[in-house]
Amino acid sequence: MPAIIKFGMPYVDVRDVALAHVEAIENNKAQGRYMCAGEIIWNEQMSQILKTKFPKSKVPTINATGPIFTTIMRACLRLSSDPQMNYVSYQLGGAAQFDDSKLENELGINFRDVRPGWFEVIEQMTAAGLIKSVQ
Repeated sequence: MPAIIKFGMPYVDVRDVALAHVEAIENNKAQGRYMCAGEIIWNEQMSQILKTKFPKSKVPTINATGPIFTTIMRACLRLSSDPQMNYVSYQLGGAAQFDDSKLENELGINFRDVRPGWFEVIEQMTAAGLIKSVQ
């Protein structure tokens, strides 16, 4: 049964990542590395956003963000030999924090809201028959 785990991560629209690459190449002020981190969105928030936009979709609504479930999930994930699952086990219950202020201050990049991009992708995948209709 799908459930929402306590996990948050930064999201950035791919168009902003592309713009950041172009600015880093073309802007004479660009120096060093830049982090494209964007807004941290928790799984619970994402579920609510998608369920509101696509009310007939099968978005997980069972909340498993409490401390007991989080501890059990963390222990199970650490048993995996998959490095990605190991990373998730350490991030579970929290969100990775990144500072992308250098990108904004030096290159003037301000990230757009990622939600419309999510909706566009879902609608395009539906139109292409890659996922069932969520309308």
